[in-house]
Amino acid sequence: MLLAQSFGWHGHHVLDSKDLEGVLQSAFSENGPSLIVVPIDYRENMKLSERMGNIICAI
Repeated sequence: MLLAQSFGWHGHHVLDSKDLEGVLQSAFSENGPSLIVVPIDYRENMKLSERMGNIICAI
């Protein structure tokens, strides 16, 4: 949150996806810019790709 503070912004860190909605609501209600940090686990991309590859679509 030091980056946000250095610019005089509001800073938020989302640790769980269930908290994202509340953080977004808070950020939208604040005066001035807000920085929201959302860590992404890119390992999930491969799992999704594997699941999508197993879907058979007759076109």
